[in-house]
Amino acid sequence: MAAPTARVFNLSTGQVLAREAVFATTFWSRFKGLMGKKRLDQGMDGLILLPCRGVHSFFMSMEIDVLFVGIGGEIVHIAHSLPKWSASRVVREAHYVVELPAGRAKQTGTWVGQRILLEQPEKTPGARQRR
Repeated sequence: MAAPTARVFNLSTGQVLAREAVFATTFWSRFKGLMGKKRLDQGMDGLILLPCRGVHSFFMSMEIDVLFVGIGGEIVHIAHSLPKWSASRVVREAHYVVELPAGRAKQTGTWVGQRILLEQPEKTPGARQRR
């Protein structure tokens, strides 16, 4: 069974940050994260780690932007272009993290204090579940 996905919106700017971000909600899926993935497509791919307050990029072959999002959907910290083989700081206010291609946050005008919406497709065609 495929992992659930969501479209990631910046509600403050109206920008789509990722058209199809995969949820990682188990210990192993969060630990593995993007390891082994060669690249993320700009505007398409992303990863949502839930719950999460800090990330690593060990064994990764690319830099990533990391949005740390509070329980109410507000961005509380951004790690721009987190280098390969490094770790972010722990962000205690974060409830989840959205990993995006490096440069995506600046490209879309995404900053701390703005609000994020995760929109999941329902099993019923045409219906939406907002998170």
